[in-house]
Amino acid sequence: MHIHLAENGNDIRYCREKFNMMPAQYLEVLGWVDPDVWHAHHVKLAP
Repeated sequence: MHIHLAENGNDIRYCREKFNMMPAQYLEVLGWVDPDVWHAHHVKLAP
């Protein structure tokens, strides 16, 4: 699977407001952290 993750500050803000966690943490909860998942464009992983 190929998805884009944390491309800008809005992605971080949305995840923190909606799920109270960072985008990468939320994907881990969803089970989307796996060798067969490619997270492209990791531009903003921290605020």
